[in-house]
Amino acid sequence: GNGCTGGGGLLITADDMFNADSDAGANFGWNYALIENVIIEGNESHNGGGLSIYRSRGSVLNNVIIRDNEASAFGGGVFTYGSQVNMTNVTVTGNNNLTGTAMGGGMMMPITSGTLDNMTITDNEGCCGGGGVWTNGENCTWVMTNSIISGNSGDWGGGFAVLGGDETGATPTLINVTISDNTALSNGGGVWSVGGSATFENCTITGNTALNADMGGGAMWVMGDGNTSLTDCLVSDNSAPNSTAGIWAMNVTSLSLTGVTITGNSGEWNPGVFISDCFDNGGFTPAYITNSTITGNSSSNGGAIRVTCGGHAEVVNSIVWDNNTPYTLSSNGGTGNATYSNIDGGSAGEGNIDADPLFVDAGNGDYSLQEGSPCIDAGTADVNGDGVDDITDYFGTAPDMGAFEYLVAVEGLQYYADASSVTLYWTIVPDAQYYNVERSTDPLFE
Repeated sequence: GNGCTGGGGLLITADDMFNADSDAGANFGWNYALIENVIIEGNESHNGGGLSIYRSRGSVLNNVIIRDNEASAFGGGVFTYGSQVNMTNVTVTGNNNLTGTAMGGGMMMPITSGTLDNMTITDNEGCCGGGGVWTNGENCTWVMTNSIISGNSGDWGGGFAVLGGDETGATPTLINVTISDNTALSNGGGVWSVGGSATFENCTITGNTALNADMGGGAMWVMGDGNTSLTDCLVSDNSAPNSTAGIWAMNVTSLSLTGVTITGNSGEWNPGVFISDCFDNGGFTPAYITNSTITGNSSSNGGAIRVTCGGHAEVVNSIVWDNNTPYTLSSNGGTGNATYSNIDGGSAGEGNIDADPLFVDAGNGDYSLQEGSPCIDAGTADVNGDGVDDITDYFGTAPDMGAFEYLVAVEGLQYYADASSVTLYWTIVPDAQYYNVERSTDPLFE
């Protein structure tokens, strides 16, 4: 019964309410609560059925389980509002807000910053948006790493939902996060975004389902002003039995796909990427698809990449091959331009080819390139055509086409260190032109 502050099991908040009417996130107070090795379960509240962190900074959660809680409004498991929080090894599972009309079956995170590492967000249910996680509002800049969002369900955004708005929209960052096996009754089986600007790096979006008969987006549904970007991600085996299985984007500021593999997605139409501006009276929705691989997707209509109603796709250094659709690239009132790409069936444009890319083992999901592939050194470093190289990190005479750069890895690598130097040994690579050795003092360097 604690009103909007919520917290059925635990409420963490500032020590007074002087800031209750201040601008969002501007003046919230400090609360250095440390919650470790705690289970929060079986609680109920209006907001934050299990845990609420309300207008406070500095709280830390380590090794916490938040399960089987219920909210009548926001955040069946967790509600964070106007707060900064750091979470590590936190499990949010089996929570719901099915009795309300609000968002966040597992977690509701408006106006929130901080870090979330090694999170497990599973099997939560939302009555509306964000079955697993919902986030929105200005100063919403949290970063999630090394985490799982899986098996959640909601009306839209089965796994993860982000909302922008007239003010500064939410800009969360997800790094090495797996979003899998989530279900949306309408749009965005894995991810749903309206006006948000989410960044995904090294993420896997797989096995999600969207059931909407008109729009869908089994993997991702993106709409409204905002910049959504995916880098070095895998989008695979998502489904939308009535619509677009992969990524559905409309009226967005931009959609950027770099080093993304889109494979095994199946839908009634448009299995890969669908770009449109139909509701914006002839506006311009741009998608930039660079060094990506779109292969092995299927639908009965549309194309692996389809552009309509004022949308635009710029495809560079990419492979669009062996998709079971009537068309590889298709447009209806939209525009597209492919250059330095391998397009099944061919496509006009500088540097394009139409040839078997010679994947190492497509049947087992290995879309790296074999020696002798026509895609090796066939791309361009000048992605936008302005005469200045945009890509500098590649092997050979030019970047390769597709999501994976062909390289020859050394074998038998050993090292010996003494007080002043490190000596490296490896097996000679026949016919190698040079070796490239990288050094870093960052402990996370790979």
